Amino acid sequence: MLMRKQSNERGESTKIDSEVRPVDVDGVRAEWVIAPNVIPGHRLLYIHGGAYVMGSPKSHRPIASRFSEATKAAVLSIDYRLMPESKRIDGIEDCRNAYQWIMENGPDGPSQVRKLIVAGDSSGGNMVLSIIAWARDQGLRAAGLESPTTSLLYGVLWGVAQSMSRIPTSQSVSNSRNLMAASSDSETIKQASWFVSQFQIRFV
Repeated sequence: MLMRKQSNERGESTKIDSEVRPVDVDGVRAEWVIAPNVIPGHRLLYIHGGAYVMGSPKSHRPIASRFSEATKAAVLSIDYRLMPESKRIDGIEDCRNAYQWIMENGPDGPSQVRKLIVAGDSSGGNMVLSIIAWARDQGLRAAGLESPTTSLLYGVLWGVAQSMSRIPTSQSVSNSRNLMAASSDSETIKQASWFVSQFQIRFV
């Protein structure tokens, strides 16, 4: 699809300060996005948006990089299966498998996670809620965004995506404060600031 190709090219052409390492997550393509300031053992599973029909680690690499910088965690961005080629449940299964995989694997190979976050934007935010509920029901270790309410979490995830979309692709954003300053929407800034603060205090 043309839109997929264009979004991937736009993401790849955006300059970031993070290191990118391709990785295979039990048969699913993914990549680690690692900012210079990450804390060993701190990881974030990032689920990209795109209405379940487009988006990839490449297209959302700038967002993953900013998350890594803001949370000081290595970000695992997965290329889950999309519709219409696959069923929606297939993409959900890919995300579930990635959740379990990241518990036992880091950027440098097999190792136990110390602190974990799950994050997403737009439709990826919906997937986040699904994965968190599934992990809870399975008795798996909880990630750092389990406590906020569904409506608030989804709204903030969307707000972060919206604020990032206003940032020119040529502009380098090195930290969360710069990210907030790049948007003129004060409510979005408040939501995104709160969102980042949840990342920082709700590690498990």
